[in-house]
Amino acid sequence: MLSGNHQVIHTLCQWLNQATPAWLATILKTYGSSPRPAGSLMAYSCKRDLVGSISGGCIEEELLNGLADGEANQQPTIIRYGISQEEQIKFMLPCGGQLKVLIEPISPDRHREHFCQLNKALHRGELIARTINLNNGDMEIAQPHSSPGQIPQAASNQVQHILGPQLKLILIGAGQVSQILAQMASTLDYEIFVCDPRPQYAQNWPTSALPNVVFSHQLPDDFLRATNIHGATAIVTLSHDPRVDDLALMEALHSEAFYIGAMGSLASSEKRLQRLRELDIEADRLEKLTAPVGVAIGSKTPAEIAISILADLTKQKSRLPLNYLPIQDGSQ
Repeated sequence: MLSGNHQVIHTLCQWLNQATPAWLATILKTYGSSPRPAGSLMAYSCKRDLVGSISGGCIEEELLNGLADGEANQQPTIIRYGISQEEQIKFMLPCGGQLKVLIEPISPDRHREHFCQLNKALHRGELIARTINLNNGDMEIAQPHSSPGQIPQAASNQVQHILGPQLKLILIGAGQVSQILAQMASTLDYEIFVCDPRPQYAQNWPTSALPNVVFSHQLPDDFLRATNIHGATAIVTLSHDPRVDDLALMEALHSEAFYIGAMGSLASSEKRLQRLRELDIEADRLEKLTAPVGVAIGSKTPAEIAISILADLTKQKSRLPLNYLPIQDGSQ
């Protein structure tokens, strides 16, 4: 399962490999309330296939009708929706919302290599930036050199869109909390992996109910070493078995994962920290560990614990560099 934007790029690449022209719409900016955030993508082919979304409502209908009727320009064009009160009513934008959307004509001959390179980079889990020249439609791909406090500014009449790898969630332990958490996280664009070497838990994992979850029977440290763990990865241990959780944490704490959490009470969390110290895990590594895992909401049931974990993940992922400023808009 690919993230929303990656699915758009992946599908667009397939269309171009089939010599099918298309259009790509990117939300550059939102004002007030809007159904989709800046950076959201939607692609539309001349065969009237559609992938992605920029509004899910009347704006899309208006745009798609214009593209189908051949009204779009053959160069990148910026369209603003909801500028007037009449448009806000027409497009049913809430609370005075407005959208600024970039429309790009995509040609198989000219742009196939660009989007196929972008698709491969996202499959590899890379953070990547595409730059669009609004004057002539030229596109470039590069590694973004950005970090909080050091934001590269797009040149005049250029747009830079930073795209990152799909969020990855690795759950150690296949108990009830893992099942509920995997189900919830699947609605939020996470690529989900569950690892549990214990046969009794593996046998009871609901594979048919969670077909998009990758399950592993490996020992957790072996599994993590063999997995591409990038800066958009979260690792949560949920087995309640130190023989399983500690193996995973020893490996996870030396990874690039943005979130590492372990379920347990305050007392069991302190015992875990002591065990990890005795295994010579450095203090700065141990500071990466969130234990007890999740937001303190007084959770007791498996579903409540899953909600608390997902809430903390949502809070922490908003601080990721790839979400720091996804669109740099230098248009006039």
